[in-house]
Amino acid sequence: MNFPQQILTQVRISTNVNTLWKYLTEPTNMQKWMGDESMALQVHCSWELNSTLRVSGFTSGHKFENKGRVLAFESNKSLKYSLLSSLSNLEETDLHASVISFTMIEEAEAIVLYCDVSNFTTFEIYAHHNFYWPVALQMPKKL
Repeated sequence: MNFPQQILTQVRISTNVNTLWKYLTEPTNMQKWMGDESMALQVHCSWELNSTLRVSGFTSGHKFENKGRVLAFESNKSLKYSLLSSLSNLEETDLHASVISFTMIEEAEAIVLYCDVSNFTTFEIYAHHNFYWPVALQMPKKL
């Protein structure tokens, strides 16, 4: 089955770079935009290059753990990491992990946040990301 291997989303947010950056990268803030309270999300990451990123919690009554690596980190500008969910039941290799990139561009009185998600091993992973990211990126608009 053929399906796209990239999802590009952008959102314009009326805030400053520092506030948005903290919202995207501080674990307690990430818990807010990555899911709701019922998911009991835990986020662990030092944001050092090649360090591990772990997001765990519950969804639809199932425990999950997403694991990945920090691939790029330029404070207040861009962030890139890999992520693979335990719910995919795929072997933990870089080949199976999706790649999520954020880039922030300052404009007059707002920030444009670009999100590029790629490398979908299965249609189900693509479909999840295609639904999830456009919704998740609306959360920072509430800043």
